[in-house]
Amino acid sequence: MAMGAEVVAGGAREEVLRRIRAAIGEGSAADAAEIRGGWQALPRSYKRTASLERAAILEMLEDRLRDYDASVVRVKAGEVGAEIARVLPARQAADGGAQGAGGGDRRIAAAGFEFVVDDGLTVAELDTFEA
Repeated sequence: MAMGAEVVAGGAREEVLRRIRAAIGEGSAADAAEIRGGWQALPRSYKRTASLERAAILEMLEDRLRDYDASVVRVKAGEVGAEIARVLPARQAADGGAQGAGGGDRRIAAAGFEFVVDDGLTVAELDTFEA
């Protein structure tokens, strides 16, 4: 490797590390401000609102979930807890976690089932649940 290539590679490495340090708060305030300014200068010309109606969005979601072999059941917001309590025993699941399940109702109960609300569980913790 030529000496010039080592300098360029080392410079790129140092720049990446500088940006990481600034992002996690270990860099200088000037580095953080420069990086923040760079992010703010990026063009944001992507769509920010849905172009489909709510019913079409739900239909698309259901279709995609079924592609992943998920069972999809539509219920009204006030019926989510009862539907979960109905389905879990049939699946013989012993525990499960959810975020915002039941429209925020954390009192979902099913016989022999431990319900845990996801208030920041890690992916590894979520993977341990049966449902």
